[in-house]
Amino acid sequence: MAQSAGNPTASAEPTTASGKMQDQSTAQQVIEMFRALNNLLVTDDAAAIESAAQKQNARWLREQTYATDPGLQVKPYEWFKHVQLLKDRRQELCEIVQAFFDQLANTVLEGACNAGVRELTPAVYASLRTIAREQCRLDDRLVQRFVDAYLAKRHLQVGAPLVEPKLVEAVTATPELGRIRLRWKVPAERCDEVILKRQDRGSDTAGIELCRGNRTEYEDTHVAPGRWYIYSLYSVYRGVESKHSQSAETMAIGEIAQAGARWNGQAIELRWVNPGDQCAVVVFRSELTRPMIRQGTHGLEPADAATRLLHRGGGSDCKDTHIEAGRTYHYLFLAEFAHHVYSTGVEVIVAVPALPPPVAAAHAVYRDAAVDIW
Repeated sequence: MAQSAGNPTASAEPTTASGKMQDQSTAQQVIEMFRALNNLLVTDDAAAIESAAQKQNARWLREQTYATDPGLQVKPYEWFKHVQLLKDRRQELCEIVQAFFDQLANTVLEGACNAGVRELTPAVYASLRTIAREQCRLDDRLVQRFVDAYLAKRHLQVGAPLVEPKLVEAVTATPELGRIRLRWKVPAERCDEVILKRQDRGSDTAGIELCRGNRTEYEDTHVAPGRWYIYSLYSVYRGVESKHSQSAETMAIGEIAQAGARWNGQAIELRWVNPGDQCAVVVFRSELTRPMIRQGTHGLEPADAATRLLHRGGGSDCKDTHIEAGRTYHYLFLAEFAHHVYSTGVEVIVAVPALPPPVAAAHAVYRDAAVDIW
């Protein structure tokens, strides 16, 4: 840490061997680094840093020239190293101080709320500027920028309520064929409207706003089967949006399309169109009635002896060769999106023709060089 205006030391540099800022570097260290440069306020203005460096450089040269105590003499490279750090890393150093300011500002607003203040008054706003100027030692430009940035993150302005909007309750997201139905309960107080946003699970992009207003349900039809979605509900009170949200996560589902079964003389050919690339297809068969199925340890399984599992997996077709002539078969096609998540299912019925009756008797008569058979 810099010990005096004319004696900055190498320990003032909060960097690692790799050149990155240390996480444990404190805002106070940064403030003192600027103070050591001719009592400079914290700034990201390169021109201001350069001007202060030139002034202190002249002062430092005078002190070094006339110093009689060897302990006051500093090697030149240490001085330039300190100044270069402030020039090259000024943005990172200011971010450290900004995080420190945000913590102080949170304390100010919390104290105001505890004291019964229910809105951001001019006095509270002035106190934020005071801590930015006095405790964080910011220059005038950064004072304004830090305060405005802090209030923007909290969706606050002078006159806005300091009371956090109350979040919605009982949020549910129910997947239905081709849509996801969302429901929630709006609190009786501190909530004028809600904002619903959707984001793909695992996506780095910001959520898109689906709706806003004083409503309690929404049907999202712009979904892709097999894809996971995260829905977030924010509350708005007197124009202020809540910092936090209530969320629900679910997967969109779809149904098997163009399911069909055809007897080709030797087997029953089954075909279908999968509703999504990320889901499997399960096909069950039963005679005379719809297949009976149940949820098992590893997914859906037959629930009675008459039901048989024919296919589980990808693809778009399969064959049923274990059939008997003259029987009617019921096939149930279901899309499997995740463990215990299935579509309603599509039933297809196909009748296998009966074999022609066997010949009971045959007669043959030779007549005029020909044989008549009946």
